[in-house]
Amino acid sequence: VTSYAFDISVPSLFLPLISGTSVNILAGEARFESMKHELQEQPYLLRMTPHHGKALIAFMGEAVCQLTHTFVIGGEAFPLELYDQLQAKFPNSVIYNHYGPTEATVGAIALNVTAQRDQIGATMPIGRPLPNTKVYILNKELGLVPKGAMGELYIAGPSVSKGYLNREELTQKSFVVNPFEDENSQYNLMYKTGDLVRYIGEDYLEYCGRVDEQIKIRGFRIEVGDIESQLLQLPEVDSAVVQAKELAGQLQLVAYVKFDLMHEIKFASSESQLQDNERKLAAIKRSLAGQLPEYMLPSQYQVMTDWPLSANGKLDKKALPVPSLTELSSVAVQPVSETEVRLVQIWSEVLQTSEEHISVVESFFSLGGNSLSLMLLLNKLRSEFGAALQLRELYQSSDIQSMAKRIEHLLWMEQDDDDEYEGELLVL
Repeated sequence: VTSYAFDISVPSLFLPLISGTSVNILAGEARFESMKHELQEQPYLLRMTPHHGKALIAFMGEAVCQLTHTFVIGGEAFPLELYDQLQAKFPNSVIYNHYGPTEATVGAIALNVTAQRDQIGATMPIGRPLPNTKVYILNKELGLVPKGAMGELYIAGPSVSKGYLNREELTQKSFVVNPFEDENSQYNLMYKTGDLVRYIGEDYLEYCGRVDEQIKIRGFRIEVGDIESQLLQLPEVDSAVVQAKELAGQLQLVAYVKFDLMHEIKFASSESQLQDNERKLAAIKRSLAGQLPEYMLPSQYQVMTDWPLSANGKLDKKALPVPSLTELSSVAVQPVSETEVRLVQIWSEVLQTSEEHISVVESFFSLGGNSLSLMLLLNKLRSEFGAALQLRELYQSSDIQSMAKRIEHLLWMEQDDDDEYEGELLVL
């Protein structure tokens, strides 16, 4: 199922040949149609990415295969939900999670998920090192981190390559001498993977994201994998990716989400589909707001019907569309009162976005606001309305409707105090 340009294709192509069997190379949808029938005929060893696994499940339809196949899933994160779906379609099969960068010659770590499913918690581990492979979880100074702590994964062993052809600088950066082995050891060279991992449970390794996916927004260090993990736990979400994008002149978190097919409803009109998407996104935002701090909440969301894939069958994050505020904004609920109209104008100035994209029921933070821009908004509101607003009140009333009511209430209270004072003077 994998492209020949992907390193996982090496055992897929050559293991059958050296075992005396044949290799059939199929293109496009034909490969899944063929597999659907072949898998009902005899047991197979199947190596594929999670995205290909999802496609296979879709092509299987209502069919269930009782034969004993062996699935090796790798190339990117393997969600537990996908494992359960595969196991339901192939109840007698054995399914492995397989991890290994090209630099470590295809495979370095694996887990028999079928055998260990009862011991696995909420997230899928990548497993334990394969024979003749050593792994180290290190900090930036190449020191071992405490057990259970997160660090960068280094791989050593005879399967580790010597470096990149004609790229000496990159080789020196990515392949380092192993400080825990002598120079004559077969483990004396380590590959710096750039992957963050930690030990969990029975000494299983858990993938925690990429070193280069740690971002800093407003002084807060954020691991986007933590946000993605929360999204994937929601019933509405099939898959999700979070990225930091430069929007409206500032770095913002954008969540790309694909809805769970089990929650999809076919609508007669695109308007009904849009309303359903808005309902689901509203539920997602509410759920995340209860699980994550404000600075980790995505300010923009983009609904995906399909993910862009590379030639290797992996998610191509670089091909994700750059979101525009026009596309991401809901159908704006227009202001009614004079206070709401002026608030829309002030929000537009602070958020550096068009007034037509601002809905009076949308949160300041979901439109791209943050704690710093909220301070700017507070100063503008105090200057514009003369109301004694407090910062905590803006957090509590984060949409224009609520904010307008709060401002009008404060102004009424201040006016009421003035009237009472004038009355006392008349009595005197």
